[in-house]
Amino acid sequence: MNKRQLITRVRRLLGPGTTYQSATAAVDAVLGSILATVPRGKVRIPDLGTFELIDRGPRTAFSIPLSAAKTIPATRKLTFRPASSLLAALDGDTRIHAAGVIGSERRRTAE
Repeated sequence: MNKRQLITRVRRLLGPGTTYQSATAAVDAVLGSILATVPRGKVRIPDLGTFELIDRGPRTAFSIPLSAAKTIPATRKLTFRPASSLLAALDGDTRIHAAGVIGSERRRTAE
């Protein structure tokens, strides 16, 4: 799924009267919020997963073509850990709501 398909899906889920521009604004707001928050800490979205920025220290690697050790500088890596409900949905769990919202069926039966 690309961004255009996601916007179309959001527009369909929001119902009649939702414009493409308002669906685009909603998707951009969510993605922008995630991107703005990740550098300051974890972003946990229930039923989807956790985005986290991890600092990796410098390390030494061996370069076969150069036959020498090479220092790799420190980097930052964005990681994503899927939620257990997302993994269950990918494994074919039938508790996915008709609208495609993961976990809503589980919450309804728990109450």
